[in-house]
Amino acid sequence: MEQAVDPYTNSAFKHFKSLSSKKKGKFFEMLYQEYMEGKGNTVTKPDNSDHDRKVNGVKKEIKGSFLWGTGTHFRWQQIRPGEDYDYMVFVCVYPDRV
Repeated sequence: MEQAVDPYTNSAFKHFKSLSSKKKGKFFEMLYQEYMEGKGNTVTKPDNSDHDRKVNGVKKEIKGSFLWGTGTHFRWQQIRPGEDYDYMVFVCVYPDRV
């Protein structure tokens, strides 16, 4: 049986892929916050634990994923439509780009 090759083996993101789920979540939130601030948006802390950040006053729930399996798809976990957010943001981290 042939073993699957990790597409992140030589990636700058390899370290982040190996973090715990909680630490990965913080990584995705930080990436999104830095991106939005770089675009001139105001990013603030959430009102409660139902969302991750507020961008220009809009509540955002941030979900991130690295490629799964042999690198053909992303997976999203803990999506809760009934929680207090206005938009859900999906951050996809490929081996060579976000």
